[in-house]
Amino acid sequence: MLLSSGVPIIDALNIVADSTSNVIYAEAVKVAALKVTKGVPLALPLEQAKIYPKILTRVVAVGEETGKLDQVLADMAEFFETEVNEMADNLTKMLEPIILLVVAGLVGFLAVAVYWPIYSLGEYV
Repeated sequence: MLLSSGVPIIDALNIVADSTSNVIYAEAVKVAALKVTKGVPLALPLEQAKIYPKILTRVVAVGEETGKLDQVLADMAEFFETEVNEMADNLTKMLEPIILLVVAGLVGFLAVAVYWPIYSLGEYV
């Protein structure tokens, strides 16, 4: 977003590094900003950091060569957002049966806890 609004890439990288709460990613982006200042393509330090997916580093390299880095990064952001949403949906779908079993067990336990004393009273009569 910063690149598409006209912010120079080095400034954009420094802003991203400062606003990232993950220390590992912040350090990788700071190193990338320093290397880009020296003339190294952005994809190279991102690849050397070994924390980014290979697809991202390859797409960044293509975006730099074509001059459409801002558009490519926006597309990658959309791609990864879709991936995260799908993972979250799958996780909730996997947890639904487990939660259902837990609730059923609790309801069963409560039913036994309520009716057991009632049936136990019948033995003493």
